[in-house]
Amino acid sequence: MRGRNSAPSSPGHRLGSGCVEKLQLLPTLCTIFTTCVGMSGRRIATAPYRRLLSDRAGAGGTYHCACRRRCAWQSCSLFCSQTSYQTELGQALDLITAHPGKVDLDRYTESRYKSIVKYKTAFYSFYLPVAAAMYMAGIDSEDDHQNAKTILLEIGEFSQIQDDYLDCYGDPSITGKIGTDIQDNKCGWLVVEALKRVTPEQRDILKENYGQDDTEKVQRVKQLYEELDLSGVYTQYDKDSYHRLQTLISQNANGLSKEIFLGLARKIYKRQK
Repeated sequence: MRGRNSAPSSPGHRLGSGCVEKLQLLPTLCTIFTTCVGMSGRRIATAPYRRLLSDRAGAGGTYHCACRRRCAWQSCSLFCSQTSYQTELGQALDLITAHPGKVDLDRYTESRYKSIVKYKTAFYSFYLPVAAAMYMAGIDSEDDHQNAKTILLEIGEFSQIQDDYLDCYGDPSITGKIGTDIQDNKCGWLVVEALKRVTPEQRDILKENYGQDDTEKVQRVKQLYEELDLSGVYTQYDKDSYHRLQTLISQNANGLSKEIFLGLARKIYKRQK
């Protein structure tokens, strides 16, 4: 389906096969980058970390140059550059919010959490692949992309909150990993929601135990989460968010395939991994 203001697609307007392959690489590059930086923690200033940034930037630069040379499609190339940059900003905000071994609960606000999720995860995980497909199909009107972004960033936030919940409550035999957000002092959904509900005494408990690589302290934080019934809060959030997404899609998917967005929402609703 073409955008309202778009001309029919032509061979010169479409992406070449070489560029399509590189489009597929960008989300992978972003995932590797955020994972490695997230694990770097205390090694931020070390040479290996600097090489990681350099190698990642080099790979991204090669990708963008190839896009411009092979396709001469400036809109898509600029969009991918912006997405890469936004992901780096989100990762940087995550790192400066959660210093290893230095717990500052005042930093864990809902607005900051939403900013981290939006830039670190939502843009590249959900908006990038759909928007790239829209460009490839000749859908390049600003209104269509803005409407898609409104929906997809909300889906991205929904997905990240699920990840944060599963980090603490997920079954490792299903998720394939053991969560470490508490030990890593992460600005996650659970700690943000906990801070909305704690008494002064409970806040002191959280401050004394959060961000510590100590089994007993981690368990004390989880116990506090249970006292605050964060599992129940999440269950209600999961249900409400899915219905809110359906409304958002109905209101914003004008001229676009609603089924694409609804399919993404259904795919992640009540997921266990």
